[in-house]
Amino acid sequence: MHHSAFALQLLHSRLISQQSENPMSQPSANTFFVKVAKSVGIFVVLLVGAYIINVEIQSFLGRNAAVATGLPSHTFEQALSLAKQQGKPVLANFSAAWCPACRRLDKDVLAKPEVKQHIEQHYIFTRIDYDTEEGQTFMARYQAKGTPTLLILDAQGEQLKRLNLTFAPAQFLTQL
Repeated sequence: MHHSAFALQLLHSRLISQQSENPMSQPSANTFFVKVAKSVGIFVVLLVGAYIINVEIQSFLGRNAAVATGLPSHTFEQALSLAKQQGKPVLANFSAAWCPACRRLDKDVLAKPEVKQHIEQHYIFTRIDYDTEEGQTFMARYQAKGTPTLLILDAQGEQLKRLNLTFAPAQFLTQL
C-alpha cells in the first residue's frame, strides 16, 4: 500500500514536470479566450446578417403595402405645388418601408375604398420616407417623433392638424 501511494506521487510529479517543460501540452488561458472570441465573432456576424435580412424583408413588405393603397405618390414639394394649384390641403404621411405600424396603417386604413376616395377628393396625398434626406428634413421641420406621423398641411406647408394614429377607418375619417 505504501509503495502504491509512492508510485502515484511519483507519477503525478513527472506529469507536472512534463507540463511545465512543454507549455503547449496544457490548454492556456490565452487559447480559451481565442476560442471564445472566435465564437462571439461568429455569433455577431450571424446576428448582423439576420438583422439585415429582416430589415430587407420588412422594407419589401412595406413598399408593397404602400403601393397596394393605390394612393398617388408625390414628393413633398410636388404635393405643395399641387395643393396650391387645386386649392386643397396636403395629407402628409411620414413613414418608413420597414415600419410595421406604417404597413398596418396602409393595409387597414389607407387601402380601404372609402378612405382612399375621401383622401383623393379632399387632399393632396404625399408619403415622406424616413430613410431619405426629404424625410430627415420633414422630421426636423415638423418635430415628427416617429413613424407613422400624419399631418394636414396648407399649401404653404404650415401645419393645420396632427392626426392621432388609428387603425380603424371610421375613426381615421372623423379626423379628416
